[in-house]
Amino acid sequence: MKKTWMWISKLLVAIAIIVTIGIILPKSEAYAATTIDPIEIVSVEYYEEQIIVQNNNNTKICFATESDAARGNWEVIDTDTADYTTIDMSWLSSTTENIIMVKGYEDATATTSRVVLKRKPTKLEISINYEKLDSLDSDTSIGSLVNIMTTEGTGDDPIDFTDLEWRKGETGQWKNTDSLTAGLIDKFLVKGTTLYFRIRAKDDVVNISTDPSVDFEKLRTQGNGGLLSYLSLPANSTATLGSDFPDGTEGRRFSNEVKVKVAKKSVASGYGIDGSRFTANIKYGNEYRVTVGSDTSEWVKIIDRTVKSTQLSTMVKSAVSSSDDDGTTEAKAFPAMKIEVRDYATSKSASSKITETSINKQRTIDEDALFNGEAPASVPSTNTNIYISYNGNKNMILEIPSASSAQPYEYTVTKPNETLNLAKATWTSVTKGTEVKILATKAVEGGTLFIRMKEIKAKNATSTSNAVNFELASTYVSANISYPSVPEIVDATYTFTKGYSDDISFAVTLNAKNKTPFEEKIKTIKLGTKEIEFEQNTSTDSDGVKTIAVKLKSESLETLANCYVKAITITYENGTIDKTSIKLTIQSPAAASVLTVTHTKASTGGTAFSIITNKGVGNSWVYVKTTTAVTDVSIQDTVKTKTGIDLLPENNIPTATMDNVPITTGQYLTIFEVNSSGYIVKYKSIQITADYIR
Repeated sequence: MKKTWMWISKLLVAIAIIVTIGIILPKSEAYAATTIDPIEIVSVEYYEEQIIVQNNNNTKICFATESDAARGNWEVIDTDTADYTTIDMSWLSSTTENIIMVKGYEDATATTSRVVLKRKPTKLEISINYEKLDSLDSDTSIGSLVNIMTTEGTGDDPIDFTDLEWRKGETGQWKNTDSLTAGLIDKFLVKGTTLYFRIRAKDDVVNISTDPSVDFEKLRTQGNGGLLSYLSLPANSTATLGSDFPDGTEGRRFSNEVKVKVAKKSVASGYGIDGSRFTANIKYGNEYRVTVGSDTSEWVKIIDRTVKSTQLSTMVKSAVSSSDDDGTTEAKAFPAMKIEVRDYATSKSASSKITETSINKQRTIDEDALFNGEAPASVPSTNTNIYISYNGNKNMILEIPSASSAQPYEYTVTKPNETLNLAKATWTSVTKGTEVKILATKAVEGGTLFIRMKEIKAKNATSTSNAVNFELASTYVSANISYPSVPEIVDATYTFTKGYSDDISFAVTLNAKNKTPFEEKIKTIKLGTKEIEFEQNTSTDSDGVKTIAVKLKSESLETLANCYVKAITITYENGTIDKTSIKLTIQSPAAASVLTVTHTKASTGGTAFSIITNKGVGNSWVYVKTTTAVTDVSIQDTVKTKTGIDLLPENNIPTATMDNVPITTGQYLTIFEVNSSGYIVKYKSIQITADYIR
């Protein structure tokens, strides 16, 4: 039944067409003499939303959707020209696929052409990867930077940048993407804009043989009504259509539009220059380039997240690879440079605006400006020399006549065998031209002193002051810390007995080998507030070691008050004071003890005596005869030196009792106990009377 109905429907349609033709066309016209062939689809133009057919002598064209055609509901339109007719398809929904049937009105065969009008691509995502924007020439398309995600296209024929078109803003004209260049993007980044993209429509067009100078492929794919316009040109009347007539499946509609925001370039992250440590706080996320003279480096990215600052020496070498300028030693200096910094581009954002800093050539200090010794008296502030001297071994003295608050210097000290680390060194400012004392506890013997001009911060001009330009800290000069030798005396305690002791002598060593003496001469020697007269004589040995032989005069010591182990004060010409090395004990003579002696008549003649007191170990006894009594004997006396004593031959007493000592009445007999050094320990002097003589 269904097949019968379909056959009846086709028959009715054919009858209707015949009747209609009979009504429209006068029978007197000679159509039978013209061959009427089935129409042919010349192009399905998605760009203009139209179908172009070749009439093939039909004067009217019929078209309908596939479902309407099945019901016999056809639209009939007059042909446009003798050769071609345009069928509008803009009334169809672009979101679904549509099938249009087309045939010639007079075509007796009722041959239909089936056209598939594809639905528009619905998924399209566009993003611009800005990371390599700077690598493109300004007139180069940004196609290599654009990421495209869409359901349109195939693995063999994917949608690429050339398949898109773009416009600027909501009212801009649609353009081919080859006109969207890196230079244009740079312009858009100044203030920012919004770009619109869509997949460009592509026409499905019959193959054509024509003038080889015509880009048929471009004509076929770009549409713009181009084929019909081209075929109607008199100059191309010789064009020949091929046999591969399109059905719409090789073309496509415009896709939905997508917006891509081109954001305004951000301001670069702030950064500063540390002119003391020679770093710039250029960190992760930044990139820099440096210009030195006519050489400019490429942009250098900081990709290490741990980086907080970058060495200027590293930055300079990026511009001048052969440069030795790194500002880390007195022999090298940073050149004048321009530093440009920005936040580098990512896949989602363009690089930021550029922050530019210019730095003057680093100031230098000549090694010849360093002098050992004190600055001359009344030295002018224009003197740029640096003077280093010592106050003995207590402190180091630094004097820079030209130092001021406007021209500050600074110094730092390292310990022996320690290397200067500019990133960690602590510098002390010098803003005056007078002496600066550095304690020996800080400036340690064997260490190194470093001096340089301090970094100067930039300041804007005010109503009362001029602008101040930024300056890096200068190169530095260095001096080994070597204190001169101070006088050394071997600690000693001397005892001076008035009336007995001679001059006291000791030696002062002024310097060690290969060292310079800080002192050359003694100025005063005192015990308490009393000065002691002295003699000093300087000598130098073969190693250059100087020594002072000092002699404290006994005549001066005799005048001093008695004291016990009291230090004397030695003051040298350059101010060194020694209050501990030499100690004195000054005393009066001590009286000798009394011997216990008994006297009797000798058994045979003369006199005899017995010594009752025990003799000390190592001591001995002697006796003498004098005409006067021996008195005021001190333990500092010897029998030989005691005034008035004339030793007799029999002075050696072998036993405690001595007989037959020849003596006369009125003489004095004195017995002494002396120690091994001959000093008197005890004594007894007795006048001999007649009772003691036999």
